[in-house]
Amino acid sequence: MSKISYGIVWIGLQRTEDCWYKNTTNCNTGNGFEWTDGSTNMDTKLLEKNWWTPGNPDNSGLMQPYVVMFMSSNKSDGLSGKLDDVPEDYVGTKDFILHGFVCGKPANLKV
Repeated sequence: MSKISYGIVWIGLQRTEDCWYKNTTNCNTGNGFEWTDGSTNMDTKLLEKNWWTPGNPDNSGLMQPYVVMFMSSNKSDGLSGKLDDVPEDYVGTKDFILHGFVCGKPANLKV
């Protein structure tokens, strides 16, 4: 079994419908994104600049509605855990292949 040292995971975060084709400050903040399963409200702390790869989110070409998280076994590259907004058909690059997705499920607390 080979070890995955680099990759990306889709985290279930997307731009709101109003922000798919816009590159405004409002659309690149917590107001411009939503969780696809609707099970939680947007936490604007997630969209602070230190969570993103440099220069992101940028909605490059006005066609980057989805958000992925980088995974890296190389802690010195500074990418592991960072977010990037990507196009609908994004499957990664030669070095960062899409390896899966994270889905949410509402908590069911039993006391």
